[in-house]
Amino acid sequence: MTLRARIGYTSVAYVTEIFPKIFYDIVPDGVLLQILTQQVTSHAPRNMERIHVEAKAAASSFARAGADLVILGGAPTNLSRGRAALDAALQAIADEIGVPVSSSATAQSNALAAVGASKIGVVHPSSPKRDASHDAQMRDDGLETLGIKSAGAIFEDYNRIPADAALRLGRELVEENPDIDTLLYSCPHWAVTHAIEPLERELGINVVTSLQAIAWEGLRKCGIEDRIGGYGRLLREH
Repeated sequence: MTLRARIGYTSVAYVTEIFPKIFYDIVPDGVLLQILTQQVTSHAPRNMERIHVEAKAAASSFARAGADLVILGGAPTNLSRGRAALDAALQAIADEIGVPVSSSATAQSNALAAVGASKIGVVHPSSPKRDASHDAQMRDDGLETLGIKSAGAIFEDYNRIPADAALRLGRELVEENPDIDTLLYSCPHWAVTHAIEPLERELGINVVTSLQAIAWEGLRKCGIEDRIGGYGRLLREH
């Protein structure tokens, strides 16, 4: 195998069995994942601040281990201080460690822009209590949220959400809001990538998932322009 890139990723999850499996399914041979897990059991401010500190230390570890790019995971954590603060923090870490740094929130925003998203339907794994934060994130990107569905799971159960949930929730959301042009599946730690192609074909819309966007961001920022089939328009066309 010829090494093409090492991508460091801080995985903010209670459990993270799905992320590495799907990441390697998506990326071409020669792209390696470096992963450090930061455990978050709630979105309380004290947890967000702890994760910020730990993420900076993790980024330094990735740089010493030869990463070509670092992506900081956890969009709620990324954005807990605001988008402007996130952009400044990513640049500051990059300057300090000498390696480019992105984030899962950045990857998601870039992916939505790439596919020309405008009217969004959001599907997420957690409680409906998180709906407002997802809507706020879309508005920060200049997008209109037409509807939100949640799987209603707690952190420990994200990896056990049934595989059919992604298809069912996506179909329900578009049926209720037919002007949706893009479905966004937030969080890379539940089974959703299998739904991308079927929903794009069936509904004639874009489907972006957090994991798909992270993989795409990592490849493109490492100069890897391979067009990859089976995971939607984002990886196939952009």
